[in-house]
Parts: sequence; C-alpha cells; structure tokens
Amino acid sequence: MPAHQQKNWTASIILFATSLVFTSALIADEHELDLPEPDEEEEVKFYQTPEERLDAGFKTPITDWLTVSGLLEIEKFYPEENFAGGLTQDVYEPRTQTLQIGFDAVFTEALTASLVFEAEYQDHFKTTTEEAVVKMELEDWEFELGYLDLPFGEYYSQFISGPMLEFGETTSSALVIEYGLNDHIDALGYVFDGNSRHNGEQSDPGWGLGMDFINEDESIRLGVGYLSNLAESDENFLEDFDNSYIDRVPAWNANVLIGLGEFGVTAEVVRALKQFKELESGENKPVAYNLEGTWFYSSRIQFALRLGYSSELPDNPEWQYGAAVSWRPGPHWNLSVEYIKGKYKNGFVTNDDDNELDDSDQYGLQISFEF
Repeated sequence: MPAHQQKNWTASIILFATSLVFTSALIADEHELDLPEPDEEEEVKFYQTPEERLDAGFKTPITDWLTVSGLLEIEKFYPEENFAGGLTQDVYEPRTQTLQIGFDAVFTEALTASLVFEAEYQDHFKTTTEEAVVKMELEDWEFELGYLDLPFGEYYSQFISGPMLEFGETTSSALVIEYGLNDHIDALGYVFDGNSRHNGEQSDPGWGLGMDFINEDESIRLGVGYLSNLAESDENFLEDFDNSYIDRVPAWNANVLIGLGEFGVTAEVVRALKQFKELESGENKPVAYNLEGTWFYSSRIQFALRLGYSSELPDNPEWQYGAAVSWRPGPHWNLSVEYIKGKYKNGFVTNDDDNELDDSDQYGLQISFEF
C-alpha cells in the first residue's frame, strides 16, 4: 500500500478513537464510572515490555471517564567500536529526549480506548502516534481495533537498549481478536494493513497467530506466535527495494518468563522461516535469541544480566552480553545504567575503509520521570 494511503488509514483510526473519547461524555453523564484515585506513594513497577512502557505513568483523572498519564525519558549512549588491527573508533550518539502522553477512556465496562502520543528530540524534533486503539471485551472474547504494536512476541527486557530480536517488532493498523480458552490459555489472531508490496504491486493484508499460557500465580508465562511476513516489521529489511518483496518471509517467535521469588528469568527467540531473496546470502534469514536474568533486590533497586545471540541479522553482533542496574528513588523517578559488549562474526560488519569490526562496547544512561 502506498505510504499516503497507509497514513490516511491510520489517521482515520486516530480520528475514530479520538471521537469516541469526546462523544463518550454522553455515556459518562448517564453511567458514572468509578475510577481509582492515583496514589502518590505507590511504587510503580519497573516495566519490562513495550506494552508496559506504553502504560507507564500515573493515571490522573481528567473526568470520571478519562485519565491522562505521561512518561519523560532522557537517554545517552556512549558506544565504542574496535576493529581488526587495533583500530578503535568512538561513535557519536546524540542524547535522546522523549515525552510520551497517554489518554485512557472508559466508556463502559466492556468498551475502552487508549491514545498515546510521543515527541522525540534527537538532533531534530519529531512527533508520532504510538498507539490509537479501541478495545471491547465480551465474555471470553477481546477485540482491539486501531494502530498498535502487533502481539508478535513480548520482548521482555530490563535494559535501556532493546534486545537484538526486536527486529520482529511490527507496528501497524490492525484488528486483533483474542479468545480465552480457559483461565490460563489465550489464543489470538490478527490482520493488519501491510506496507510492503508483492513485486511492487498493491500489498495484501498481513496476518498472524499466537497463543499464551499463564499459570495460577503468574510466575510462569509462555507464548508462541507466527507472523505472515517479516518484511512488514519496523526493521524495514526491504527499504532499499522500495518495500517490494518477491516472496513472503514468515517468522515465528517463542518466549518464556519464570519468576522465582526475588529472581526472574526470561528467554525469547525470533526466527525467519525463509530467506529474503532480495538480500545477500549470509544475511537474509535472520534469527536472534535473548536470555536475561533479573534480581529484584528491593522494590526500588534491581540488577539484570543479558546474553544474546544473532545470526544473519545485518549490522548486529553475533554475541551480546551485559549488565544493568535500575534505581527508583521515588514513585515518579527511575535511573538506569547499563553496559553491553558485542562480539561480531569475522567479516560480517566493516566500516567505510573495509576494516572488520571485531567487538563493541556501549555504556548507557537513562533518567525517567512518570506522571
């Protein structure tokens, strides 16, 4: 689908969600909703998935049916690349400042909506709509319609930098249908508005499937998923080919979270099932794994370790490992620091002078304020 058509489609969804927010005042007049007052002393937990990040912040009531929340983040990374022959190169990385504002509306117990805007400054200023969704729950069924992150993997992480397997993340206008098979297992399916095109022609809608399991005390979570075409991901694998693909490249993912008291372990994998015929051999069938362990020392301090592996993922290291620590001095503030080491496959990444990249070091700092 041409870019201008997708933008129009997304704008329609945003307008639809926004209009529901304002017209719902009529509903609120007749059905007053009891929303909880924000607790200023409540400890907001460390978020570890993109969905939790979108939901971060204190929900402050504007009316009895509408709340607003916000998240301000300031990030700075200091990467260094080490090439064959002893050449070391510092990489300039601008400071990133991000402001995220979210609106949540409750029309009835079954019908809700959310709208999330983001403004980012990194050498230049840009604004985006991160989410615009209307959600309806009917007994064991749940429907989501709008612009959202597709439910293809959870991507658990306690680090500032996302894991390498984020190449599977896909944001699009979509309809997601989820059904609760029982108290522990949910099955879901979705269709979404594709941006890539088969042989340069108008694209067909993409689709995906998934299933999640959560045990009784939520200490174990398992998930699997399937995406019809990895060319639709936010990684834009076929950007140099005008997002035109010869064949669809489906992908699958699996993830697990295990809570062991004050310790937690997460593991995920995202793998392409076919090769991108447009890309060079050796970097046309990406796969990545991520393993993290977390020690929740207290409600305010946590430590995390990461071990990641990737293959045929352009510009990424073969092995990645590091450590991170986060400290929450108060209910609104969070400070995180991290160190990540990358080890590259011989000859896989080179600079403009054809020097082979051996390894990299990156230090990161993030300050967050939730409101």
